[in-house]
Amino acid sequence: STDGTGLTDTDNMAITLNNPPVNRLPPTSPTVTEATQTAISGVSVADVNSNLTTTQLTVTDGVLNVDTSGGATITAGGNDSATLTLSGTGTQINAALATLKYTGNANVATDTLTMTSTDDTSLIDTDSLTINLKNPPINTLPAPLTVVEATQSTIGGVSVADPNNNLNQVQLQVTDGTVNLTISGTATISGNDTNTVTVSGTQADINATLASLKYTSNNGTTSDTVTMLSTDSSGTPLTDTDTFNIVVEDPPVNTVPGTQ
Repeated sequence: STDGTGLTDTDNMAITLNNPPVNRLPPTSPTVTEATQTAISGVSVADVNSNLTTTQLTVTDGVLNVDTSGGATITAGGNDSATLTLSGTGTQINAALATLKYTGNANVATDTLTMTSTDDTSLIDTDSLTINLKNPPINTLPAPLTVVEATQSTIGGVSVADPNNNLNQVQLQVTDGTVNLTISGTATISGNDTNTVTVSGTQADINATLASLKYTSNNGTTSDTVTMLSTDSSGTPLTDTDTFNIVVEDPPVNTVPGTQ
């Protein structure tokens, strides 16, 4: 301030800015295998005012786990559940976040991790991270069925689904007979009319080919087992193996009288 004689007075006043917390999440979506506990790294929170109080983590299709030995406490939700809230200092909360592990539910292709951090003035930061899940194929097989010995019989109800849509091939194997498939679309077959047949292609073409499945038992067979092995094209291929039983009956035998 300056008066009429040119005398002045200068004073300073400090202004404190309150800033919300800043969540830090991995720059790219992690990929994990379903139903397998996996560490999620790169999750932390910063608060320039050092007044962070809580961080809540929530997923939709899985469970979360953290180690609280660094001093943070779980004040809502809980370990191995879909949501948990960590309370403590910034250092304590970050120590727990550094141990974050995620387990995805089966047959889910993606999940979302939502992170909400709050300071002691109720300022918040909410961010989310997509988690990609690798799922094995899922075989569908019929109930045990009965066929006639040494007679080609249609086998219905065999199919496969892959939540990630990256099915690669299906192998069908029997012990005491042969398997026959008719190619559909761009599918390819190896080993047709043997005890082990493999069909490769897209999921749609594989399933259309499986719909033509026929089985012929060897002579003298009373039962057989069909083993279905489906494999996807993940970096480390995931598989599903299932079996179903076939009961083999002797064909009818006609009896005729001798020459009269």
